[in-house]
Amino acid sequence: MFTMRSTAARGLAFASLAVAALIGTGRMPAAAEEPPATIVIFDGSGSMWGKIVGDKEAKFYVTRDALRRALAKINPATRVGLAAFGHRRKADCSDTELILTPEPLDSQRVMAPLEKFNPKGKGPLVTALKETAGKFASLTGPASIILLHDDLDNCQQDACAAAEELAKSNPKLAVHVISIGLKMDDIPRMACVPRITGGRHFDVQDAAALGSAFEDALSLASVEIKPQPAPVAAAAPVRAVKPTPPLPQPPVEDNGPSALKMTATLGAGGPAVIVPLDWKVMRASDRTLVATARTASFDLSLPADSYVVEIAHGLVSARETIEVKPKGATRAVIAITAGAVRVSAVLQKSTPPLDQAVFSISDVPGGTVAPRTVWTGGADAPPIFLPVGTWRVSAEVDRVRVERQVSITAGNLLDAALILDAGRLRVKAADREGGAAPDNLTFRVTEDDADSPGGRREIARSTAASPEFTLPAGTYYISARHGQAEVRERVLVNAGDDVSRTLVIPLARLALQSRVAGASLITEPGVAYTIDRLDGAQDQIRSRLASPKLDLPAGTYRIVSQLGGQNARISRDIEIKTGTLTTLNFDHLAANIQLKISGSGPRAAAGEVLWDVRDAQDRSVWQTVQGEPRAFLAAGRYKIVAEGRNKRGRLDFEVKAGETRTVEVPLE
Repeated sequence: MFTMRSTAARGLAFASLAVAALIGTGRMPAAAEEPPATIVIFDGSGSMWGKIVGDKEAKFYVTRDALRRALAKINPATRVGLAAFGHRRKADCSDTELILTPEPLDSQRVMAPLEKFNPKGKGPLVTALKETAGKFASLTGPASIILLHDDLDNCQQDACAAAEELAKSNPKLAVHVISIGLKMDDIPRMACVPRITGGRHFDVQDAAALGSAFEDALSLASVEIKPQPAPVAAAAPVRAVKPTPPLPQPPVEDNGPSALKMTATLGAGGPAVIVPLDWKVMRASDRTLVATARTASFDLSLPADSYVVEIAHGLVSARETIEVKPKGATRAVIAITAGAVRVSAVLQKSTPPLDQAVFSISDVPGGTVAPRTVWTGGADAPPIFLPVGTWRVSAEVDRVRVERQVSITAGNLLDAALILDAGRLRVKAADREGGAAPDNLTFRVTEDDADSPGGRREIARSTAASPEFTLPAGTYYISARHGQAEVRERVLVNAGDDVSRTLVIPLARLALQSRVAGASLITEPGVAYTIDRLDGAQDQIRSRLASPKLDLPAGTYRIVSQLGGQNARISRDIEIKTGTLTTLNFDHLAANIQLKISGSGPRAAAGEVLWDVRDAQDRSVWQTVQGEPRAFLAAGRYKIVAEGRNKRGRLDFEVKAGETRTVEVPLE
């Protein structure tokens, strides 16, 4: 897993007619109807009172404090809501709640409900995820969910399947997942959620990583990452674009009322900035605030005087003192001493940019100081303004990450194309050559690793019908599993390759049914099946469904049908073939027998009598201490020995197929 440490909001775009001609096919940011909206789903299950590695406080307190600190670092225009699960009732898989709908950020509003939180219940995180996703139907603008949890859903729901449904119903909704202390085997069962929905997964194993995970997740939530942006031309590795002089200004009439008209440029003599900036105008003499605005250019009617103008956006800012003349408009062009970088990622030099890449920019402090991430965004991000200096740009796609340093100079635009030296692997499965894909598939990608169990290390997993994986150049093993059927294949992925594989799983369907003495089918629990493959290695399959239907690899099997836990048991060997449906019926020659102590006295209570039922070969087939037990017995002759409270009874009896009877045993 890669965890980006982001502490700032999105970068700033710029353009002018002249710069647009130089940029070519570069895209300018589309104005969103509404600011980004996100809902934080908080884990309120009882396990949140446990401890996280590296901290003495409960996970709940550590997580709540991390969220509070992270909220202070995001753009206040971001709309933030709050949901939770498992926080109100014990052992209730329906305990989910939307506490706050997304509204412009108010940290106190978000944190107030968590001050009264008392984790106590189960963990229906999948239900919470589905219900929260439904709340975005009426919202416009970029949308995301941040799911915080410390274990898998313990209400028997599949998070990967839920993610597939969300991706189909709301493809623009990204789900970021922060997993606290998950076991290694459980990570793929949650990592699938952000992978399918276009979000990020943060695998948090200690307290130190939790704060960074929340900051990164909230930073991503405030960035619009469109899943299917328009294609752009491949960018050159790195090139400098010379600044274009600003467009000539029209003549100004000087006989009107005094006013101040301001624009900003990227570097002295550089292109005009046309995206919103934060403006602040103060009287120079006493620093009294005169006006503020968020706009690309700023016009004010002001009396003649000296003013200090400050503009800022993200990491860049500028300040200038301006004298407003008594009559007419005073025009000011304020230069922001900064440059810009436009990022892209490619598999190889000759391949087009990748739409699914996620980028980050961090400083290069030098020495032992850790780098600080200042921006994160998607592949459709506009150019990002940065102060002059050296910066580290990184790109991440699936498990492939690459970074490089770039040098920013005032007024210049850099195109930074990061080459992943990776390929794309597309996989799907079919039940036969040219056949359809089975449901409920699991795909795994592994690679050789001498230190891992079995010499293979899993690097990716997906339950999508046709997943795509971006992988570093190398040799991999892909597998597709459906139930007990699995097929594997070795594949070579070169840098720049787009490899497609269809794995054929030779499936056969087996339907099992059981009857008692030719009567109607058993439709209620009470029958147990075991299935063992005779012509190949495979784990034993067990089912307690009355009439199961199983998808199995073609082959020869031994199937046992057993009624109850006694000797009403039938074993059959059968061969099943690819693409066929085989129905196997078991007709049990058995009877439903109940045992009781004879006489009109009180009924025997559990534990008062030891029952021992033996067959004609004197083998014990049924022992119990139930008061008046009931069970299926195969047709034949039996003897019963009953012992209780210094009394003993014995009875020989015969069982006939299909009968239901009560056998009374006297105690003497």
